[in-house]
Amino acid sequence: MPNTSGLDVEQIYHLARAFEHKAEEIEQTLSQLNSGLRETQWMGPDRDRFESEFSGTISPDLRNLERELRDTAARLREQARSQEQASRW
Repeated sequence: MPNTSGLDVEQIYHLARAFEHKAEEIEQTLSQLNSGLRETQWMGPDRDRFESEFSGTISPDLRNLERELRDTAARLREQARSQEQASRW
């Protein structure tokens, strides 16, 4: 039976895993996009502009999102551990 006076530890761990999983998906997506861009036969100023935007904005934004998801997962796990410890007393 879930604890109704605090948080449901198992649900929080599950949510943390979901955040971590999405971070991993973003990491894989970014890797695939980088590979795809390297392998694309495309030359000229349009490519240069796109690469500049990709490396200057898109890639860092995705990295930041990945990091935020991982940080959130860590905070959720910490909350669950704190609840577990409080419940032992």
